[in-house]
Order: sequence, then structure tokens, then C-alpha cells
Amino acid sequence: MENKAVSSESKITAFIKKPYVELFINALIINLILELLSRFSLIGLFKHVFTNPLCFIYNTLLIYVTFIPALAIKKRDGYMTLMRMLWIAIGIIDFITLRVRVTPFSFVDILIIGNVLPIWHHYISIPVAILIVLGIIAVIAFIVYMFLHSKSYERRKPFNVFANFIVAIATCIVLETALVNTKILAKNFGNLVEAYQQYGLAFCFTNSVLNMGISKPKDYSDDKVENLVNAVQEDVNSGENPRSTLAAEKTEKVASDEKQGADEQNKEQAGTEGQKETTEIGGEDKTGENAKEPKTTVATSTDKNTDGSETQTQKNEEEFTEGKAEAGSQTTETTKNVIENGKLDGEDINIIFLQLESFFDPTTIKGSTYTEDPLPNYHKLMEEYTSGKVNVPVVGAGTCNTEFEMITGMSLDFFGPGEYPYKTLLLDNTCESAAYILKDRGYKTHAVHNNSATFYARNQVFANLGFDTFTSIEYMKNVEYTPLGWAKDYCLTDEIKKTLSSTEEADYIYAISVQGHGAYPTEALLEEPKIGLTLPEGFTEERYYGLLYYVNEINEMDEFVGQLTQMLEQYEEPVALVMYGDHLPSFQLTAEQLTNGNLYQTDYVIWTNFKQEVEHKELEAYQLYSYLFGRIGIKDGIINAYHQIKSGEEDYQENLELLEYDLLYGEKKAYNGETPYKPTKLKLGIDKISASYIKCFGEMVDVNKQTYMLFVYGTNFNTFSKIKINGEEYETMFVSENVLSTTCELPKHNDMITVVQKAETGELLSESDGIVVTEKALENLFPKDNPVMNEETADKK
Repeated sequence: MENKAVSSESKITAFIKKPYVELFINALIINLILELLSRFSLIGLFKHVFTNPLCFIYNTLLIYVTFIPALAIKKRDGYMTLMRMLWIAIGIIDFITLRVRVTPFSFVDILIIGNVLPIWHHYISIPVAILIVLGIIAVIAFIVYMFLHSKSYERRKPFNVFANFIVAIATCIVLETALVNTKILAKNFGNLVEAYQQYGLAFCFTNSVLNMGISKPKDYSDDKVENLVNAVQEDVNSGENPRSTLAAEKTEKVASDEKQGADEQNKEQAGTEGQKETTEIGGEDKTGENAKEPKTTVATSTDKNTDGSETQTQKNEEEFTEGKAEAGSQTTETTKNVIENGKLDGEDINIIFLQLESFFDPTTIKGSTYTEDPLPNYHKLMEEYTSGKVNVPVVGAGTCNTEFEMITGMSLDFFGPGEYPYKTLLLDNTCESAAYILKDRGYKTHAVHNNSATFYARNQVFANLGFDTFTSIEYMKNVEYTPLGWAKDYCLTDEIKKTLSSTEEADYIYAISVQGHGAYPTEALLEEPKIGLTLPEGFTEERYYGLLYYVNEINEMDEFVGQLTQMLEQYEEPVALVMYGDHLPSFQLTAEQLTNGNLYQTDYVIWTNFKQEVEHKELEAYQLYSYLFGRIGIKDGIINAYHQIKSGEEDYQENLELLEYDLLYGEKKAYNGETPYKPTKLKLGIDKISASYIKCFGEMVDVNKQTYMLFVYGTNFNTFSKIKINGEEYETMFVSENVLSTTCELPKHNDMITVVQKAETGELLSESDGIVVTEKALENLFPKDNPVMNEETADKK
């Protein structure tokens, strides 16, 4: 009996030591480590293994495939060490990423590493950064050591290894196809958090590498696209678009008897449409009888499913279509101003989109209480103007993806998982957008952002989205900063006002705020917070301090919203302002902890300085600009018209995917084979930065280097302005918006002096016209009085 037992044990040991079995066991162990890191707990790991066993096995096979080439290499241990470290590194980065921003790690994050490096100090301390660098160096050294000094194995026949490699890949393909067909697995998913939890880290990350862009639809053809575009165009040409006209009045001309009549009519209409679904605010339907007139006053402060289900999407499509029901005619004695074809009484309507960073209603956290309303202005606006929930494509991070849907009207659900079109598609290609549509109507188009121009490559992408100008923080003045170092949003009010005043034409402005950005503190940071809070059980002290900081920051953002609407209320031209949060902040919240039960929803509001019927509708982010355009009668653009005409139809999503593929990756049959949109000559900043003349003051600064204090005079300088002399940049001191100074040798005849604007990344954004040093300038280089005192005359000389 003992001999039999020993024999069985020997057989098991021998089986385990077979090269391919050993590789599979290694893959199994690595997969367990990855899923443990992804779920933060052993319970979560075992739950995944036993509830999704086929997905777990498939993930193990994917890792196993990457190990097979080791058998063809003499230094097998070196290769295995490299592959183990790479997989574990993916797991560790995913673990850290989930803690910082909620959204899992995907391949696209590697593509945007250049955007992350300039802001790393917001997320990790210098000691931690040093430890990370040392750790990376140690791992690389260990891998090199293993390749150089580990045991040399006899290579297996290359053909046998290759054959096993092909068999393993074929097995993965067959298994993946079976799992996708049975809906156990999905290759396209919008909700990364749920997908990584359900399908596994190895698969989801690999999928993000291999699955980018939009796959060609099976029914893509000339006839299909032509018939779809013709059907949309026929509806547009028929004039039956229910938003082509809508009665409106300037707010100040609204009479109380008109409001009463409108309310009664809305009540009657609500009675005839009793089955119509609406988004409830505070448990009440505000679409009909409770609709209110716009108010000019603002509150004053005292100081997508991974299983492929389309249930929610279909509901949103129905509501989007219902939201386009034409307002009934209203009888009034006051003068009516009709909104038609994007104009109010013949005057183009200025359109502003305000994307509020990490902005959501914290009172929706179940069990939380606050010493005062953190968002009094926003709540008031949501009650009195058209508003509702908007489903955004990201949570915790990924601002530019919400931005992409809002500007283009295109859904990211059809793209690869976690993809950032700003870093893949739009660097070299144009795309139909709200900006292009309005440019064709004679608008001037602008982007405004109180953060770096290079973040998400916006200084390149916005030219391909149809913007004329882009004012980033490198072109702003009088900017205040939060304790975490992000620019406060108050500066956007002046920038938006300046942008509106900079043109004779109507304006489209896409403004992007940054004040609410993380990472949030894990200990007390505010000495005397204006708003206090209490949180339900289960929230750690670290999350309490983070939320305390966040609530007080978004309260300031709310004050900014109040200031902005007050400013626009006084603006002489008609304005429509759309405000919304780009995504929820990264607080590791779960859907169950929110009253709306959805991590992918924020609130939007459409404010106008003229009267419109109030509606409360739930929308997708890619529907919002078309919804606004429909309300003011703009039907231009294929995607815009498609949303307005076809959003309630059964094949809405299927045909939207078809159009997106054709316009972005296909043969552009909807445009007769060639896109009509060309990149714009994007101008950075509204105000021209100019250098006019130079002066020196005082004695030599450094006798050995023969250097002096050189002053450059001009206009519109700020702290991002740098002096260049003959192409060489000098350390620059900002004196005022008219004066910069540096220490250098005395200029020489024909030297060229310019002022450049540089991003935090060091990237050159723009350069002023140059000052060519003349003999006369050298003669008058040293004035008798202090040149700094004459800064106010800089623009006159």
C-alpha cells in the first residue's frame, strides 16, 4: 500500500513538473494574485472564482499564452520573471488606480502618461515617488540578473513550442467566442468598473489593448448608410421636427397672468399624457403643472450594463423623444419672441456649455447630513429651469470622454473599453461636432479651461473639433488656487464674459472647470470649513476628510455658478447655458450608497435669459447638445438631426453605431465619401500677447557674467510668460501684465526678443511677435527713472 501511495505521489509530482503544466500553474497563481488586488479582499476573490468560473479559467488561459514562449528560451527563468513582473505590475497599478480614481487601469492610460506626469504631485508625495522609482529600479535589476545568472535550460524544439502556442491561442479564441455568444463575456462595455469585476482583470486589460476604435458593423453598406441619412434628411426637410419652433419670451416681459395660463395648460397637457414618464425631482413631476418661470435671483451664501441590457438606454431614448413634444400655444397680451432655427426673434442665440469638474450632489449620499445646503444655487436652478439626470461614460476620472460625448453627440459605448478618442482618433482626424455645426451657421467657437492647455492634448484636439480659440490657464490672469493647487473656477466668469465680448458674431463657448479635481485629502486640511457634514457608518476617517474638503470646494463652485448666471442675466444678447458634472468624484462610492443608485449619473441644467417651457428629463451625455439644439430649432448636422429625429425608434442604437463607424472609421458615405470638416487654425487665448520695447535699470547684477536686469514691456503678460532672446529662454520674473524682467547680458544690435507662453509640461504654446533691437533702442536702454513705474504706459509706446 505504501509503495502504491508513493507511486501515485510520484506520478502527481511528475505531472506537475511537466513544462506546460508548470506554466499553467504559474498562470493560475498570477491570475489569483491579480483578482485579489482587483477586489481588495479574499472574500471578493473567492466569490469571483466560484460565481464566474469560466471567466476565471479564460483569464488564466490568457496569462498562460504569454508564458509559453519561455520554453523556446534557454534563460527560461529570466523570461518567466519578466512576464510575472509585468502581470503583477498591471495588478498593482490597477489596485492603485482604483484607490485613486475608481476607474480600473487600461491600456489607454499608458497612452496618456504624458498628461499624468505633470500632475503626479497632486496624488503622491515625494517620498512615495522616490520609493516607487527605487522599486522599479530594483525590479529591473532583478530581471536583468535572472537573465544573466539563472539556470540555462535545454530549448524545446521551436516547432513544438510554436504549435502549442497556436493551440493555446486557438483555444482562447474558441472559448472567448463561446462565452461572448452565451453572454457570459462581452468585448464592448461602457462600465469599466463592473466589467473588470465580472470578466476579470487579465481579459479586460488585454481587450483594451486589442479592441480600439469602432468595429465595422456587419450590415455596413452604401445602401444602408444612404437610406438612413436620406430618412433623417426627409424628416428634417419636412419641417416636422417638433422643436423647430418654440414660443419664448424675455424673462423681464413675462406677466403673472401668462404664467397662470401656461401652468393651467401644462396641467391639462399632463392630464392627457398621464402615461408619460418623467424624471422626478424631489418626488414631484415638474414637467407640467409645477413648471416655474425662470428667476433672475440666485441663492446667496452666508460666508450601461455589462450584460448587454438596454433597459435603461431604451428608457432614456423614449424620454429624449418625449422631451421634444411641442409646447402648446400660449395666449398672452405681451409681445412674443419666437425661437426658430436657432434664433430668438431673428437674433442668434449664444450657446455656452459649462462642464463642472467632479461635480455631483453630495446630498444624494444616503445617510449624509450637512450644516447647510452645499449647492443652493444649483438646486434652485434645477427647480426653475429645464434639468435632470445625465448619464456620463466615466466615473472618478476620464473628463475628456464626457467632453467627447457632449461636443460630438457620439456614444463611447461602441469604442474599445476605456478608450480616449482624444488620444487615439482626434489627434489626426476631424469629427462632426456642435462647434462645426455652429461655425457653419456663422458662430465663433471657443473653448475655455482653467487648467493646462496640453492636458488630454486639448491644444491639438480642439482644432479637429472645430474651435476657433482656446483659452487655457496659461492665458488667464488673477487666478486663485485651492489648497490642493487647482485653479478656482471664479476666473471663468470673466473669461466667458471676455470671450462673448470679443466677437461681433454669436458665440459657442465650451467651458471646462477644474476646481473640484482630486486627489482629495485623507486628513484635516481646512482649518475652518464653512460647511460641516456627518456621514453614515462605514465611511472611514480618511473619506470623511476628503468629503469635507470636497463639499466646501463645490460650494465655492456653486457660488461661481450663481455669479455666472447673474452676469449672463445682464447680457444684452440671448444666451443658453448648459451646466453639468463630468463625472462623480473618486471616493470609492458604490451605487447602493446613492439615492439614485447610479455611479454614472450627474445633474444637468439648461439656464436661459429668455423664457422656455421647463422640462425634467433624463438624457445620455451624447444626447444633451442635440436636445438643446432641438429646443431652439437647430437641425443641422447628421448626428444632431439623427438624435432629434430617431432617438425613440427601436433601432436607434444600432443605427447610431453605423453612423459613428461610417463618419469616423468607414468610407464616410454619409458625407459622399469626404468629410466636410477641416482642422481650424486654433488660436490660443483671446487677448493678443505682445512685446513692445525693452529697458534696463540699475547697475550690473553680476560683474563676472556682465549681466543686467532687463525689462520687457508689452501687453497681456501673466505668470506663464517667459522671455526669449535669440531663441534662448531666460528665467523670467512676472512684474505685471505689462512688464516682465530677466537677468542677462546687455542686448546687442539686431538681437531678437520675444515672449512665449509655456505649459507646465514645458511645451511651447505660442510666441509673440519679436522685438528687433535697434541702435536707437540701445541708446535709450538705460532711462533716468525707474522703468517699472512706467508700466502703465507700455501699451502706448
